[in-house]
Amino acid sequence: IATKMVKVALEIAQQRGLDFIFLQAFANEGIIGFYNKLGFQTIYKKNVYALPREE
Repeated sequence: IATKMVKVALEIAQQRGLDFIFLQAFANEGIIGFYNKLGFQTIYKKNVYALPREE
């Protein structure tokens, strides 16, 4: 289902003349691999840190 959803989104983007699609994945190797298999490439990485929550 996920592959079909991305492919449909890519088709719509192409029909609308878009040159690129921006994706964001937070340290999730599974989803990064999924996007790589669909032809996406990592072009930028950024470390993001969060303060611990107070309980």
